[in-house]
Amino acid sequence: MKIRSIFLLFGLMILSFQVKSQSAASWEVPMIEVKYQESGGENTLLKIDPGFQYADLHYDGRVFRMFYNNANGILKNARIVDQDSKLQV
Repeated sequence: MKIRSIFLLFGLMILSFQVKSQSAASWEVPMIEVKYQESGGENTLLKIDPGFQYADLHYDGRVFRMFYNNANGILKNARIVDQDSKLQV
């Protein structure tokens, strides 16, 4: 009986440590930031994925994600998705 309760206590301790460690993940991919400023003073921020697979454009309170193929340099084939509505632009 003592051995069973010790194993049960040990198992609960391991489970509680595991749950706590999984809920505290706040790591994000570091992005390359490019800041633009219009002649009127409007600021725009372009965050580029280090793997050059997508970029996030922050403009006028909206966020657009641009997906492109980094194997070819043709930017006109990029897909632009509005992150709020999930619609393709």
